[in-house]
Amino acid sequence: MPSDSRGVEGLGGAGVDAGGRQGKEPVGRRSRWPRRVLIGGGVLLLLVVVVVVIAPMVASRLAPGMIESSVNPTIRGRVKVADVSVGWFSPATAGPLTLSDEAGKPVASASVQTQITLWAALTGGLLSGTAADLGKVTVDGFADLVQNAD
Repeated sequence: MPSDSRGVEGLGGAGVDAGGRQGKEPVGRRSRWPRRVLIGGGVLLLLVVVVVVIAPMVASRLAPGMIESSVNPTIRGRVKVADVSVGWFSPATAGPLTLSDEAGKPVASASVQTQITLWAALTGGLLSGTAADLGKVTVDGFADLVQNAD
């Protein structure tokens, strides 16, 4: 019997792969890992940009409640913080802050502005483990305080 020198490819013109499947032979299949790394890097970069953009907004929203919850248990009366504004490279401001006595009557109102920025607070304070320098602190407002003998 003469042997067919064309082998398996001679049967129907299609090759058979190692798994026994019939079809066209793969032509220079490229690796997928560079594409996956590029997509992963893009997603990571997008997340970093989103965090950088929304961090001052989140800090500004959370700060009034944090200030109130840390001050109110230590005083007679209540402090209400209307607004706090922080930015990566703009000074932090708070106010108006309203101080009320135990009866709920407002006795003081003030606005506070510091020179410290969110960036300076993070790099000069939290990351270094030391207290951040607030710089010049400006307090503007009024107070109607009465000191009793007690």
